[in-house]
Amino acid sequence: MPTPSVETFLDFTNKTTPLTGDFLVGYDGTAEIRTTIKSIINTILPQVNIVPTGTIITFSSNTAPSGWLPCDGRLLSTTDSRYQALYNVIKDTYGSTAGYFNLPDLRGYFVRGWDNSRYIDIIDGTYSQTNNIVSVTTSTSHNLQTGNTASIQIISGNGVNGTPSITKTSETTFTYTATNNLTQTSTGALRLPSTSRKFGTTQGDVISNHTHTLTDPGHTHTINDPGHTHTAVDSGHTHGFLGGFTSIYDRGGLVAQKNGSYPQYKTTDAAAANITVYGALTKVYNSNAYTGVTNASTGNAAETRPKNIALLYCIKT
Repeated sequence: MPTPSVETFLDFTNKTTPLTGDFLVGYDGTAEIRTTIKSIINTILPQVNIVPTGTIITFSSNTAPSGWLPCDGRLLSTTDSRYQALYNVIKDTYGSTAGYFNLPDLRGYFVRGWDNSRYIDIIDGTYSQTNNIVSVTTSTSHNLQTGNTASIQIISGNGVNGTPSITKTSETTFTYTATNNLTQTSTGALRLPSTSRKFGTTQGDVISNHTHTLTDPGHTHTINDPGHTHTAVDSGHTHGFLGGFTSIYDRGGLVAQKNGSYPQYKTTDAAAANITVYGALTKVYNSNAYTGVTNASTGNAAETRPKNIALLYCIKT
């Protein structure tokens, strides 16, 4: 056996300086087998499952690192050896077509923990009932299968709460037979409080039921009158006098009878019939007092979102 001319594994325990160059790892019967640390790492590391296939990370560059792909929903061949391990993990969870499977598409999405029967991520939907058949459309994919029972909570309309057995018609629809109100036609909103959404599915924007508070710290209304007049409308009237006298005449609104050597005066009756005085509202108005009254804004953005930063989601192949 020739004397080694380079460092061997036997020297590692006493090594106090960095390994350099190549070193002897053994003999093949005729010659030395030499290699480098880098070569060993590059050979062994791919065989060590340090990061499980299918792991998703956020990456600080807009290009995925080696051994990873961006989560952009692309199609990959199910028979491509480079992606066989990944397909064995995610299967058709994120979509597929003949001979191909989709990567998850996380572009523009926040990631949420799968509810998995905790019932925090509640499924909402709408329903339409004709006679005793109820058709339901959910806001996101449900995990119900034909024959499962679903807890139905009616939010609006004339539907009835219950736990019917359902018939699945798609990932977001199902039907069931009502046991009450069997002859009605009704539509409305419902909730599935004990149904989890399907793993790996997306949800659209939604805002929870809420109210807006009108705050009024107290206010007054002001009557503004820049000046006005009243109009008397007389459609015609008469005056009468008292007593059965002769030789009467009108003087200054009084009626007089000449009796002997001096006149005797009588007061005429006031004739107000048919005379109407109208209130003059011209230019008089009531100002609405809005000072201090506020109503919260509903906003006009395209979505509801917290502060965020855009990074690249990547999946391990």
